[in-house]
Amino acid sequence: MRTANGHATPLTMNILVIGGGVIGLTTALVLHEKAHTVTVVAKEWAPHIVSSVAAAIWHPYQVAHPNATEWATVTAHRLTALYDIPHAGIRPVIGCEYHRHAAPVPDWAGALRYHEPIPAAELPPVEGIVAGYRFEVALIETPVYMQWLRDQVEVAGIPLQTAIITTLDEIPSAYEVIVNCTGLGAMTLVGDNSMYPIRGQIIKVEPGYVDRFLFDEEHPLQPTYIIPRTDGTILGGTAILQDWDMAIRDDTTDTILDYARTLHPALQNAPILDILVGLRPGRQQVRLEQELHHGRPLIHNYGHGGAGYTLSWGCAEAVAQLVNG
Repeated sequence: MRTANGHATPLTMNILVIGGGVIGLTTALVLHEKAHTVTVVAKEWAPHIVSSVAAAIWHPYQVAHPNATEWATVTAHRLTALYDIPHAGIRPVIGCEYHRHAAPVPDWAGALRYHEPIPAAELPPVEGIVAGYRFEVALIETPVYMQWLRDQVEVAGIPLQTAIITTLDEIPSAYEVIVNCTGLGAMTLVGDNSMYPIRGQIIKVEPGYVDRFLFDEEHPLQPTYIIPRTDGTILGGTAILQDWDMAIRDDTTDTILDYARTLHPALQNAPILDILVGLRPGRQQVRLEQELHHGRPLIHNYGHGGAGYTLSWGCAEAVAQLVNG
């Protein structure tokens, strides 16, 4: 179909998005913005999914793909546009990322409004830390943001269906395109054995103990981060590959507290509010591509590791380009 001036116009497609996490809901919203008819189906919804456990700040963490910086940049701009919507749960926060070697400026720094080296005299007196950067990013209050996303989906009139899809063959032919945003579920749904869990355990203590995020990803034993949310100060964390255990580990809790208090001694007596465990959808590289399943377009959008929130809007736009292309 073409408009009067000869430009091609995209066809309206009937699309099924599988997955109710941050990737699935964001993808559904963007496809709706492009005038497609969208339905979302998921086994579970927030707060019973890994998207609700994430800390989270915008940060390309534990993710690999040639387009990761581009997707992260698109997402940064979308999140920044939500700063003035209080119930979206997005706000700017300044924080510090510390390094145990001389680290170059990351390629994603250009997406940020503010990013600068930390003078040596201002680095924390922690053994091994020799450099760092201070920058502003979007902080995502994940319980609030996931509810806002769902509200936006419902306001848009996008149907939400709770169901377990065991095979793509059971999806009705009325759906002209299938978008697979199942995360770890892709292991069974499409037989992707390259997927693996990245176990994360975090602690929530009372809010007010820090006014900025602190991040020591290069700690020799496990990453250490402190994130100041309004519902609590988030202390993390772990990034254990191939670990499916969802039980809270007391020794991990002790280690997280020890590292966090070393990085920020003011946390010494902070009361614990909650301890949470989640499994990030790990993969050697994000899978964002299209194939045909019995003649029907199947678009994959999963394997975002620890950067689901950071890549969400950019990946959703990439999915929409595949649909419209």
